[in-house]
Amino acid sequence: MSSMFSSVILVVLFVGILIIFHEFGHLIAAKLSHIPVEVFSVGFGPVILKKKIGETEYRLSAIPLGGFIKMSGEEEHAGPKPVDLPQVASGYTDKPLGVRVAVIA
Repeated sequence: MSSMFSSVILVVLFVGILIIFHEFGHLIAAKLSHIPVEVFSVGFGPVILKKKIGETEYRLSAIPLGGFIKMSGEEEHAGPKPVDLPQVASGYTDKPLGVRVAVIA
C-alpha cells in the first residue's frame, strides 16, 4: 500500500508542478504583451492563500486540478473578481488577434 500511496503523491506533485508552469506561461505572455493580469490562480474553488503584488492577485485555491489567469478585458467567467482593481484602458480584447492567440496558446 505504501508504494501505491507514494505513486499517488508523486503524480499529484507532478501534475501540480505542470499546472504551475502552464499557467505561468500564460502569465508571462500576457505581461510581455502589456495585458494587465488581474488574477493568477493555481487551483479552483475556495481560496486558501492570496497575495496582491502590483496589479495581480496571486491565489492558491483548495482544488489543485487546474488553474487560470484573469486578464483585464476578458469575460468575467474566469473566477471571483479581486477587490480594488484599477480601471485599465487596454485589455486582452483590445490586442490584435496574433497577440491574443499567443497569450492563450
